[in-house]
Amino acid sequence: MRGIETIEQDLLAVQTEDARAKAVANERYQYALTLIGILLLGLSAWATILVRRALAAEAETRRMLQRTASSDEMTGLSNRRGFMDALHRSVARSSDGRKELAYAIFDIDRFKSINDTYGHAAGDAVIAEVARRAVATFRARDLVGRIGGEEFGVILPAANQAEAMEACARMRAAIEAEPIMIDGKSIGVTVSVGVSQLHREETVESLMARADHALYEAKNSGRNVVRLAA
Repeated sequence: MRGIETIEQDLLAVQTEDARAKAVANERYQYALTLIGILLLGLSAWATILVRRALAAEAETRRMLQRTASSDEMTGLSNRRGFMDALHRSVARSSDGRKELAYAIFDIDRFKSINDTYGHAAGDAVIAEVARRAVATFRARDLVGRIGGEEFGVILPAANQAEAMEACARMRAAIEAEPIMIDGKSIGVTVSVGVSQLHREETVESLMARADHALYEAKNSGRNVVRLAA
């Protein structure tokens, strides 16, 4: 009997040990699965971060390319392409007459003389400073763009004739107020300005042509003045 009991005890011990081994193995297996799950979650989160960073970098690259395509390198203003796109959008929003819109064009008086006297580098510096002073005088909602060599355009949304004329007169005075210092040389600079108010259902071409004519009148009347288009 004792022999049988001993055998049974041995079998029970073996079964118990086997059960413990299986439990340990199962615990280790579950632990390994948990680690793998955590690792996969971590990799997934990191992959998500990398994808988001890549998408953000791509979007920023697109924005930079768009800014480069529509910005003037010398002044930081909108170039002619960017400015014209904005003007077309503004006119489209205001052509029904329910929203007022004014457009102005101005250029630097006797700019060729500045270039001939002080050199092209000084001329470029004058253009950049005129741009800076112009932007500083207009409202944040107004858009100033460089649309030619020494020629600039301004979009003034929600501005009537009186407001547009006042804003342009303020800009003209700010540019004339102090000479521009270039390499120790004092250069007096003035601008002439033409302003047009958008008529109901008027085209961009007509709006610009009327402002151009007003600018021509400003030049012919002695320069350094603001003229309103008919």
